[in-house]
Amino acid sequence: KALHVFRDLAQSEVEFTTIAYNAAISACEKGSEWEKALQLSSVMEQSKVQLDRITYSAAISACEKGSEWQRALLIFGLMEHDKVEYDTVAFNAALSACEKVAEWEEALQLFIMMAKSKVECNTVAFSAAISACEKGGEWEKALQLFRVMAQSKVRSNTITFNAVISACEKGREWERALQLFTVMAQSKVEFNTVSFGTAISACEKGGQWEKAMHLCSNMATKQLEPNAITFNAAISSCEKGGEWENALKLFTAMAHSEVELDTISFNSAISACEKGCKWDEALRVFRVIVESALESTAITFDAVMRACEKAGEWKRTLHIFNKMAQERVESTMITFSTVVSACEQSDEQESTLKILNAMIVASSRNFPIIAQC
Repeated sequence: KALHVFRDLAQSEVEFTTIAYNAAISACEKGSEWEKALQLSSVMEQSKVQLDRITYSAAISACEKGSEWQRALLIFGLMEHDKVEYDTVAFNAALSACEKVAEWEEALQLFIMMAKSKVECNTVAFSAAISACEKGGEWEKALQLFRVMAQSKVRSNTITFNAVISACEKGREWERALQLFTVMAQSKVEFNTVSFGTAISACEKGGQWEKAMHLCSNMATKQLEPNAITFNAAISSCEKGGEWENALKLFTAMAHSEVELDTISFNSAISACEKGCKWDEALRVFRVIVESALESTAITFDAVMRACEKAGEWKRTLHIFNKMAQERVESTMITFSTVVSACEQSDEQESTLKILNAMIVASSRNFPIIAQC
């Protein structure tokens, strides 16, 4: 609407001021119309209307929202060229543009430049820089920025904590991640689903299934609904800890919630049953995924076959292998060893010999060394 008004006024040959242009560019920025925002700033230059900090900041922010980080940095660079003083808004927009595409090096350079320019580094700036490092897999740099933030007495918010916890979780620094989660609680910063999901993922990577279950309970206390990431991390945590019953409880809770089960959910649940020597439960979960529209992977088939083979259910193992072949799911080394073990248990030599021959043919494509043996 603002842009339509602007166009109508332009046709009436009204002379526009910087304020009028800025209002129109800001409207484009809020409407995620980065191209129109840049067109207007270009018209400003052609009309010899003065571009100020607000103009540049709005244009940078428009590019940031459009994930046009290179354009955002180009406009940011023009500020110095045109002798327009940088401000917090311009830096924040440029930092956010880099953060969205995980350009952590560019983000850090901007952050250092911001500090040297004596422009106030606020919560938004710190959070964007930390998040950029997190997305770039630079957990140490994210943690360093977080410490500088605390020393500078800049208040961390939910976004800040989520980013630094996630950085540590991705870096497999699960103890640091959980320590930061505790600090978040002590700082009375509001938790959200992402906060818990990241902490639970850290527990999963650290093999801390009890802590993961405790966090799930805390989520319910705070009336926060878990998402697919949270459920999957908790199920996987129990699977790694050999807690098949808890894994199935979580799997069942996920099935009864509004969160859709995915391949990761099924694979973790089946693998948990396999590790707990519960072949019948593994098969039950496998049948559910077969009946669903989800695509089973080699991990799915391997886990349920291992569960059946361990229990001496060789016929079921070979039946599942046949289904794997029918669905053209590529065999793995685990598939090969599981099927060979099942064939060793078999009392039907002719049929198992056919399966073994088929395995050798398949292995010649995927595992040439086995075929030579």
